[in-house]
Amino acid sequence: MLSQGTSPKSRDRVGAGNAPALFECAELVESLRAGELAVALDASGLPLVRSMSADEVVWIASVGVARIGLAEVRARDIRDRRLNLDLLDDVITPETRTARQRRIWSSLSRRKLALGLSLWFGSRHAIAAFRAANGITGGAAAPSVDSLAVAA
Repeated sequence: MLSQGTSPKSRDRVGAGNAPALFECAELVESLRAGELAVALDASGLPLVRSMSADEVVWIASVGVARIGLAEVRARDIRDRRLNLDLLDDVITPETRTARQRRIWSSLSRRKLALGLSLWFGSRHAIAAFRAANGITGGAAAPSVDSLAVAA
């Protein structure tokens, strides 16, 4: 019998022992591609809501990267993108893609929300970088999460 705290699930939980890893992951999050960021958000296991701030997105994605590792984040993103390409190339059916996506993501509705948050987060940073590079101040605000439609 396993004692408390030694099961694979308990070792996978984020706790005080992961604090340095979380700090390092926060710096990494901004360099993740949209799909990788979505995987990290999903992998965190923490609640996701449309009204999250950019800081909350970074924190939750950092938890996900610390929890499963950068290599696994990238591998899951690659598998998800490959499924979409296979569907476009008529290699698999939509039903097969859905069944395989269920193995990658905790739920398809969470996938949709995580992708929406990652696209919103990326657009905020792209707009800010463009403005900074071109000396633009003020102007229209970055788009909201609700304005970015993501197909399931």
